[in-house]
Amino acid sequence: MMKDPVIVLPYNDSWPDEFKIIGERIRQALGDAAIRIDHVGSTSVKGIDAKPIIDIQISVKQLASLETYKPQLESIGFIHREENPDKTKAYFRERPGTKRTHIHERTWQLVRAADSSI
Repeated sequence: MMKDPVIVLPYNDSWPDEFKIIGERIRQALGDAAIRIDHVGSTSVKGIDAKPIIDIQISVKQLASLETYKPQLESIGFIHREENPDKTKAYFRERPGTKRTHIHERTWQLVRAADSSI
């Protein structure tokens, strides 16, 4: 099976705006169930070359209630990837034929523990 080639591009000033548009759609779909919605990954760092993939982390109270969030995210075009081996998060991807986007859903407690700024 051939994998997609890894493409790294120069920083693009549109990446923060792309995140804002997707983040607003997520906020509308999840409301207060999303404690935080953050732009993460290399496209979130101004000035560095990156794979042109918008990575978004959603912080929620519990992953155990995935069924609470899954229909809303799927309704705005993201598909749950059950085969994700990292069980500390739920992982969603874009629908085929749309811009590459990765959604990482983690519990708020796990995000707080890893956040050195708190």
